[in-house]
Amino acid sequence: NKEVSRYIFRLTLLLFNAIAYFQFVLILTGVSIGTQKVRFLAFLMGLFMIFIGNVSPKIKETNKHFGFRVPWIMNKDEAFRKTQRFFGFVSMVSGVIFILISLFAGNKLALFLVLLLTIGITTVYSYKISH
Repeated sequence: NKEVSRYIFRLTLLLFNAIAYFQFVLILTGVSIGTQKVRFLAFLMGLFMIFIGNVSPKIKETNKHFGFRVPWIMNKDEAFRKTQRFFGFVSMVSGVIFILISLFAGNKLALFLVLLLTIGITTVYSYKISH
């Protein structure tokens, strides 16, 4: 499909430009090579979280392969859809936070805490709406 190919091409160009800009900022700020690797991976993780946040709310039915899955929502379609929407929002926010941490701090503990909070908050939300 031509439209899908164009979309993927534009997305790839945007991704490469974002990565180049990120590396340029790190080099200008004088960040060491070891720290650059951590920050770069955090940046990529942030982009991935934003992507997941965009895709997750579009999941309409319970499946075993994609989305935020916990046992108590797998048999309840409405709870599954609400959880996916909430997880999409939380993932977008945490993706932006990941990118900000990668640009300014590069702290591994902060990245871990953001990821842990994302999973924890979504788990609690899914449990509350399913019971």
